[in-house]
Amino acid sequence: MNIDIHARNLDLDPADEIYIQKKFERIQRHLRNIRGAKIEVSRTDQKRVRARMTLYVSGRILRGQGSGVNLFAAVNAAADVMDRQGRRFKGKVYHSAQARRSGMGFRDIPVEEIADTSLSLSRRRRSKASAKSSAPSSAA
Repeated sequence: MNIDIHARNLDLDPADEIYIQKKFERIQRHLRNIRGAKIEVSRTDQKRVRARMTLYVSGRILRGQGSGVNLFAAVNAAADVMDRQGRRFKGKVYHSAQARRSGMGFRDIPVEEIADTSLSLSRRRRSKASAKSSAPSSAA
């Protein structure tokens, strides 16, 4: 997988780039068909760092953003967001593909199985006298 790392208003050491790549390995556990990844790390003001991650997965784009007081906190926050998105995306893709493979939807069930004619509905009406007697009485 190709990871593009861009830094704005911030200098990255090789150790910082290795740390970012390790965080991407955590995301790769959930998503194996990642076509590309891009991370942009920038200093928003003198005290905050923002990390934005973009993943290109099977024709879809997943984005996440995190901020923190230093580079490591910002990358951790963005990786947590992307990890949650990756798990959610994988679940949606897996479950929809599983439903297509099984080929059994609600419309494929025969009507005879849905409509069970052996059930009958019976109603009873309560008389007004019995309804009044069962109501709680208020004593003054």
